[in-house]
Amino acid sequence: MILDAAIETGFALNRLRPMEFGGDMGTKAVTLTLSSLMDGEAEIRTGLIGEPIAFFNGQN
Repeated sequence: MILDAAIETGFALNRLRPMEFGGDMGTKAVTLTLSSLMDGEAEIRTGLIGEPIAFFNGQN
């Protein structure tokens, strides 16, 4: 659940740009970015219907 929200947040903020999708980030860079997002750089909360909603620096 937290991983899903971190992935959605990373793509929404253009912080995840995997080479598989034409971006400039390899596996290590993507993993480090996701780890950073999950370690508290993004505050991840659950919405009313149980879907993850990620807030990055107090904004969504």
